[in-house]
Amino acid sequence: MHLTSKRIYFVPNSSMKFGKLTALALAGALTFAACKYEEGPRMSLRSKRDRVSNEWKVVKLTSNDSNIIASVNPTYQYFDVKINDTVTYNFQWVLNLMRTGAYTCELLLVTKDANGNESYISNLSAHGPDNAGNERAGFTWLPGMSAAFILSTVSNLPAPYKYIQPNGKWSFDKGHYKIQVKPDLGYVYNENGTGKNTLDWTIVKLAEKTMKLKGLDENDKPWAMELKSMNKENYFY
Repeated sequence: MHLTSKRIYFVPNSSMKFGKLTALALAGALTFAACKYEEGPRMSLRSKRDRVSNEWKVVKLTSNDSNIIASVNPTYQYFDVKINDTVTYNFQWVLNLMRTGAYTCELLLVTKDANGNESYISNLSAHGPDNAGNERAGFTWLPGMSAAFILSTVSNLPAPYKYIQPNGKWSFDKGHYKIQVKPDLGYVYNENGTGKNTLDWTIVKLAEKTMKLKGLDENDKPWAMELKSMNKENYFY
């Protein structure tokens, strides 16, 4: 009878414990990054702060279940007698939430680049000569543009943009269920309460390229908005 010898390997308890701890740590990291929001996602490899940090454009906005997207993405038209046609300007409010905890909010002019892709011009960078040849800055320089239209666009913003102000800070609440926006009240030019110290936006969905938020306006009427990322790559500012 021939006996075949077999090698038996023993794994030290310390190695087994290390493997279990590594697996638990990985699971914990994924759980920490998971989104427990109404519309998910259920899990993400990117942290909540990294997903919030982006330049966002509004694609859907409702107030008390009424569609009011036109109030934050306004359109202006005028008839140009030189070309005998109607000229349309499309604008869009853009919210830039930076990873540092700062934010900016700005009205941009939507244009097209040479390849037909969307391009944007800010009020600060818009400039050109008027009919008299004098250099003018801002959207009022645009041919046919009404200064009253720009003023009404800014002054008649609905919640939640009504109280944002151009600059400020943002943070999460303790449970990461809300985004707390703290406007820079130095931009409030009157004493009628058009600025608020902190705005609470409840997170409904927090994906890498889509975010949904909801809240209540000053009259306790519900609003909801959906935002889309303007960047194809990851955003880390």
